[in-house]
Amino acid sequence: MQVAQTILIVVLLCEVAIVGTTMSVTCDESGHFGAAAYTWDHGRFDVYRVNPPLVRAVAGLPVLLLNPTRDYRRSEEGPAIRVEWKLGQDLIAANREEWSWYFLAARWAVVPFALFGAFLVQKWAAELYDHSETESVIPYPFTARTVSVMVRAGWS
Repeated sequence: MQVAQTILIVVLLCEVAIVGTTMSVTCDESGHFGAAAYTWDHGRFDVYRVNPPLVRAVAGLPVLLLNPTRDYRRSEEGPAIRVEWKLGQDLIAANREEWSWYFLAARWAVVPFALFGAFLVQKWAAELYDHSETESVIPYPFTARTVSVMVRAGWS
């Protein structure tokens, strides 16, 4: 069963690599981009507060290690203010040459979440079907479309 598990994980990683590098940035990724940078720079989670911050913060970490130019002049505070779109647009505008690489780095940063999810599903299937080593190694449909959704959801 180890061979089958390894093959499925390699397929997952290949599909994530293909989808992550060939698919264009989604409409909400720029908001996550700006919110992640703001979170790391200011230590606050109130930007893009409609989504949990953990995955977004993990995705933003490699981007900040690449040290993009940041512009927070249009940031505002308030319970109903949604400033993440402005921050994301400003980060893209300030980094016109590199922004696509930043999104790729952020997408790759969340790959461990997909691998962890596959691991949990495998363990759950083994327990559910009372197998120490389950026959249905990772009962998850690894298709390019599914992985695309997983990669894009990594920002939320």
